[in-house]
Formats: sequence, structure tokens, C-alpha cells
Amino acid sequence: MSRRIALVFCLILLVGTPAAAQNPLMSPPNDPDANKQWVIRQLGLTCAWEHLTGSSDVTVAVIDSGVDMNHPDLVDILRTDGFDAVDGDDDPSDENGHGTHVSGIIAATINNSKGIAGVAGGGTRILPIRVMAADGSGSNQDIIAGIRYAVSKNVQIINMSLGSMLPLDSEDIVAAIQEADAAGVLVIIAAGNSFVPLPNFAFGVEEFAMVVAATDPEDRKTDFSNYGNWISVSAPGAGIYSTMPTYDVYMTRDLPAEERFNKNYDQMSGTSQATPVVAGLAALLFAQHPDWNADQVRAEIEKTADDISAQNPIKRYGPVTYFEPSNLGTGRINACNALGGPIKGSAAAVGGPEAKSNLIKLLGFSAVMLVVLGGLTVFLVRRRKQNSRPAAVPAGGFAPPPPIQYDQAMQQPPMYDQRNLASQPIVGSTPPLSQSYAPPSAAPATGGPAWGKLTVVRGAELNKFYLLRENQVFIGREAGLDVAISGDSTVSRRHTILYRDPRGIEIEDAGSSHGTKINGIPVQGRQLVRPGDVIEVGQTHLRFEG
Repeated sequence: MSRRIALVFCLILLVGTPAAAQNPLMSPPNDPDANKQWVIRQLGLTCAWEHLTGSSDVTVAVIDSGVDMNHPDLVDILRTDGFDAVDGDDDPSDENGHGTHVSGIIAATINNSKGIAGVAGGGTRILPIRVMAADGSGSNQDIIAGIRYAVSKNVQIINMSLGSMLPLDSEDIVAAIQEADAAGVLVIIAAGNSFVPLPNFAFGVEEFAMVVAATDPEDRKTDFSNYGNWISVSAPGAGIYSTMPTYDVYMTRDLPAEERFNKNYDQMSGTSQATPVVAGLAALLFAQHPDWNADQVRAEIEKTADDISAQNPIKRYGPVTYFEPSNLGTGRINACNALGGPIKGSAAAVGGPEAKSNLIKLLGFSAVMLVVLGGLTVFLVRRRKQNSRPAAVPAGGFAPPPPIQYDQAMQQPPMYDQRNLASQPIVGSTPPLSQSYAPPSAAPATGGPAWGKLTVVRGAELNKFYLLRENQVFIGREAGLDVAISGDSTVSRRHTILYRDPRGIEIEDAGSSHGTKINGIPVQGRQLVRPGDVIEVGQTHLRFEG
């Protein structure tokens, strides 16, 4: 009799269990650094992961600086048939650090009690393709070779978190991207970190690829992100915590000491980081809908994005409009919406028909299990003639898991580490700074009477002011300058020059990496500065008072 019950029990387990999505995660991930990943909260990833966390049937080719092939959070998902276009061999090991960081954002193994959780970290494969040298430099020819290699390996997605400061004559790269698109591959490209309304490294690429802008924890466009009507969507790109090589590379060893990154894990910012967030969501959709093509996946990502126009209002300079909300694509991506909405709770709270069906099946299975376990308990009690009251059998249902817990830095816009990938053409930049207020402080004053003042209205040293006394004033990160800015590595050592001239106060960019702006408009040549103007150097904004 007991054998029959056991057989029935096994049959119910085999037949009655609802068909589940691939490796869903019904509770917060146990990765210890998940609380450093504000992207989890922002995109509703815990909701998306209830549907699935990824599939080994989906591959993302990361065309970048390579990958640490033995990183403990990546080793299980890296394909071994990668390619090194720089050295012309089959060892795509990362010598820079950027590619490892990008790969972790996409697919670092989720729920393995190590490090972080990738957006599609439930088994999504990474095909590493190295096209950038240790210092971040690369050639069009190597990028093209990388694209064509990825297509030959039947990947579903290509991630290209690379580019240059200004658009180049890259018709050959666009042609390679067009070939990938024609082959059914979804190509996802970084918008660039040049602060300007210009394409990244290739004109006209948006017809064949998704171009991604970067946003901050408040869904505002990051200052460094390029923007324009060629943007497909936006995604988190400020202070993104991810994997770094476990050994020394250019970014952990060769950058100036104050700009170096940590080994193993660290945060980085840029449209380079926003792009793999979108690639990870695309990988989830390909896993959820294996019959979908690249156009369908792209359309779903764009259609389900959150409207962030209220956080990014129109900006004008006089009669000229230089920013519109549409310059950020259809909005900031939403993984929960894209995967079908939440599936926990009552049927009324469930996002869609598929989720309702899964919940009903699960509840039905729980009821059957309760009956079977109850019957089995009664049988055993009678057989053994036990007079004691049987222990209660818990119901087979489940309580909704608690939401993922974030530390205080996650609940408020965090103060990010102000280090930056300085090399080009790989894109990397720093995030917006915290807006917490501090008492005003003055920089040490030298020289004669002050003819002007600069006050930090946004930046790491909020409300600090600098008195201007010399006829030529340098603004930069270098210690000893008249306006020495600290805590913002997007500021060059000598970033901007102010001139006290008989014609008025003039400003000129000093050849900085990211340029100088006045009231959001890039400075070209020498321009007049008027009281009340806001000078933007890197992520730091200074208001001029004459």
C-alpha cells in the first residue's frame, strides 16, 4: 500500500508540476554585492527574474577589450571559442578591464553566493571578442573583424560598448553592423560620453542597431551621455558595480593612482555600462521567446520602457532648443514590464495571462500536494497505530518573498567613486554627483583683490567657492591651480581657462577630455562669460559671479 502511495506521489510530481520558465528566481539573489547594484531596483529585475534569469541557449558577443577568462563570477558562462582580433589568436583575455566589467553587467552568475548578479545571469553565455589593446585603443579593421566573427558564431546579440569622442568616418563599421543586422543579430551600441548631441563613432547606425543613452538613479540623463533622435532607449549608466579582472591590467595598474580601479569588482560609469544593461534584457527576452527575432526583441524593449520625459524637460538657450525628452529614445528600459509584469500575489495583481496561468497551476499543484501528503500521513498513523496527534503538514503554497534590501546608499542617489576610464575609444565616464548640501567653504585665497567668484552648484564640493584674483585663472584637477577641483575625475588636470580681459571675462577649454560648457552649451574657442552663467567642467558645475 505504501509503495502505491509513493508511486502516486512520484507521478504527481512528474505530471502535476506546472511547466516553469527557465530557472526563475522567486526570492532576492544571494549574491553578497547585489545591494550595491541600484540597477536591480530601478529596472524591476527581481520581478523579471520571477519569469526567468537567462538561458544557455542565448549568447551575447561582447566586442570589447576581452574578458578575464577565469573570473569566478564569469567562468561558468564564458564560451571557449572566443577571438582576439588584436593579436590574431584565440585568447581574448582582458588586458584593460573594460570588457570584463561590461560582461559582468550582462551575465555575472546570479544566486551563486559570489559577487554580483548579472541582468541575465541565469546561464546566458558570453562570447568574448577582443578588439581593444591594453590601453583601450583599437582599429576599425579589428572591430569589423570582431563583428563578422560574432556573426559566424551564431550569437543572438552583439554588445559594443566602444566608440570615440566624436563621430568618425566609419562607413565600413556601419556596413559590418548592417551585415550583422541582416543575419538576424541584435546589435546594441553605446551612445558615447562626449556630452554632446552627436552620434558616437558611426553615422546612420541607428537603422541597424539599438543606440543606448545613460541615465542616473533619478532617471535623469547623465551629463556625460550623448543624446539625439538616433537614441533607441536609455538605461542606467552611473556608478554601475560589476566584475573587474582578478589580475592587474591597465585600469588597475597603469592609470594615475587616484584614478585606478579595484581588482575583482568595482564601479564604473558611462554609456558603456548602460549598453550591457540593455543587452542583458535582450538576452532575457530571447530566452523567454526563443521564436522571436531581433526586431521583435528590440520592439518589446522600446515599447515597455518607462517614460522619463518629466525628469528630462526641454532645454533651451535663448530661442534654440538643444535638448528634448525624445533625445533619450522611448525612455528608460523596464525589465519587469518587458518580461510580462509581476507574477506574485492575487490574480488581479498579476501582470498578464501567462503569469496568471502559472500562478493558478502552482496553487492547484499545492492543493493536490496537500491532499496527497495528508492522506499519506493518515495512512502511516493508522498503520503504526499511533495515538498521538499527527504533526500538521504545511500547505504547499508560498508566501511572497520579501523585497530585496538595499543599504542607505541605495535608497538615496549614491555618492559614487569618482574614478574614470580615461582611455579612448573605449567609453567610460563618471556619474552625476550627490546633491546633498554642505555649508559653504572657501578655497585658500592668494594674490590681490578678487574680481569674481565661482561657486560649486553641483559636484562633490557643493557650495564651495573660489575667489578669482589673477588675470588668467586655470580650472582643473591639478593641485595648486586657482580653481583646484577634487572629487571629480571627469575634470582634466587643466580643464578650462578664464581670462580677465578689457573686453570682459572670457572662457576657453584647455584641451580637456570632455570639453567645457556654459549653460549646457559646449564652449568653442574663447567666449564671453556673464554673471550668473554656469560653467560645466566634467560633472562639476560652477556659477560665475562678477
